[in-house]
Amino acid sequence: MSYPKAKYNQWLLSDAPTLRSGTSQSQALGITAGPVMSEVILSRLAEAATEARAHYQVWWAIEHDGRKSFLAQLNHYYDFFEATRIAHFRAMIVAAWKPFDSNSRTASFSALLNSNPSFLTPGLETAIRAHIAPSKMITALHQVRHLFVAHRNAAQTAEKIFRRADVTPFQLSDLIDGSADIVRELQRSSGITNTVFESDRGYKSTIELFEALAK
Repeated sequence: MSYPKAKYNQWLLSDAPTLRSGTSQSQALGITAGPVMSEVILSRLAEAATEARAHYQVWWAIEHDGRKSFLAQLNHYYDFFEATRIAHFRAMIVAAWKPFDSNSRTASFSALLNSNPSFLTPGLETAIRAHIAPSKMITALHQVRHLFVAHRNAAQTAEKIFRRADVTPFQLSDLIDGSADIVRELQRSSGITNTVFESDRGYKSTIELFEALAK
């Protein structure tokens, strides 16, 4: 089999804030409203945004630049990179969907709005409502998560789902970065300085791995 031509936990979540209250997510989400619930939801959104960005960057480095510039390394370590590529893609889909989940039990942007956070400015509320408004990409993301990741449909592939929605997996970066930008501003508004990372460190570290293997 070959590709056609064409410090782990700390690294992944190092920028996600910890819960100041020590309250578990299940306990906190049982609270109807208030600062503790808002803080917990924001913490979970930060985790999701961090995970989505990190997984996307690693997946993009393998799927795009790996195929283009490091084909020999991909083929030599095929099993490792194929498993890694698929795992990061699926983890990216799961994390990217969390802020848009409409389930009332989840920590989403909608849940944050409903918790009436004191740190929510009018501008941030407008940005959130615009970000979660129905769109082709959100529809595609939901379908891929539901049919390809959460409930494997034998007749569906991620490529088919994205094609039917008239979007590409690579365009997910706009949605993921948009979520991260909003969460980062929410964190700053709430006084949190250790925010969702803005760099491309996940991409760079993957390319550095390819370069080391190429020596």
